[in-house]
Amino acid sequence: LPAGLEVLGSQPLLGTSVETVKVSKDARITTTELAAFAADTVKAYEVEEGNKYFSSKDGVLFDKTGHTLVAFPAGVQTTDIYTVPEGVTAIGDNAFAGVTGVYAVDLNEVETIGDYAFFAFGGLMSDGSGKVSIFGQVVGDNVRTIGDYAFSQSYVMALPVSNNTVSIGEEAFSYTPLLGYGTDGAVVIPDSVTYLGQNAFYRNGYIQLNEVYYPIGMYLQNVTGITSVTLGDGLKTVGTGAFAYCADLARVDFGSLTSLAASMFEGCTALERVAIPDGVEMIGEYAFADCTALTSVTLPAGLDAIADGVFMNTALEEIVLPASVATVGDFAFEGTSLTSFDFTNITSVGARAFANTLLTAAKGEKVTFVGDEAFA
Repeated sequence: LPAGLEVLGSQPLLGTSVETVKVSKDARITTTELAAFAADTVKAYEVEEGNKYFSSKDGVLFDKTGHTLVAFPAGVQTTDIYTVPEGVTAIGDNAFAGVTGVYAVDLNEVETIGDYAFFAFGGLMSDGSGKVSIFGQVVGDNVRTIGDYAFSQSYVMALPVSNNTVSIGEEAFSYTPLLGYGTDGAVVIPDSVTYLGQNAFYRNGYIQLNEVYYPIGMYLQNVTGITSVTLGDGLKTVGTGAFAYCADLARVDFGSLTSLAASMFEGCTALERVAIPDGVEMIGEYAFADCTALTSVTLPAGLDAIADGVFMNTALEEIVLPASVATVGDFAFEGTSLTSFDFTNITSVGARAFANTLLTAAKGEKVTFVGDEAFA
């Protein structure tokens, strides 16, 4: 890497046969794009003496202080556990992205995991006899923050979180086919976590084959992704679609949440029953849309509206509304199996709110607004 280099783009060494990357004396990389270090032939990084910004140890690239692991050579194949050296408190952006041949990483003292740090980390390795081994596990008890896309498309089986963790970024664990497999399907967000980013666990339980995503159970027998989620009492902010399209998610403990984000559980087709606690004051639009197995919902007291599309295309046949609900949003119950509905306290019915249902009658003396095709 030449003197003056500051920006390293996405996969600059892809398709090459480079085994050793030498960082010149005056190279200073300040910006890296996705998978900047992902070259499956690279076995080691070397730093020219006198470089002010980088150091290397055992072929791994660090910053000069030794506090940040900058890049792990993606061509390394090992069944051993790589333990991050003492004194390292951060894994840099893209550091392990595209590394598929390392059995496991012990984060040791690491507190911060950067964006895309373990993107597409690990994989399924066959010994030729039909036995499949899972590479790419990550463990750590000191992690405080997990960056955006940090473990997206990786093969981790359990969350590297503890009671020290406070933040999990956007799409941090999206498209993780095996997350939950190492914990009998259970994922527990510690009470210490206050922030869960948008699409944090989006499409968990899916594996990519020939650029198409399939449920992991279609590829590996008796293997599932997340089957249950327990949200910690410290959670304050949850992004849109946090658990959307988790193929095997069947049970949710909402903790102390006061609102459910838009599309939070959209497309969770194994979810059959939901009991939303009374502390929840707002349910975001499309929160449970396309949960095609959902037949039972308990709504919290004090809820004043059913937002747009919340229960669209579910299997609901009936629902009991709190007396406080006055508004039913657009598409709220479209495509459900509702045969009856209590309109006693309803004042507004949105467009297509009850389209394609089994309702045969509707009477609401307080209704002042009915949207387009509300009962089509």
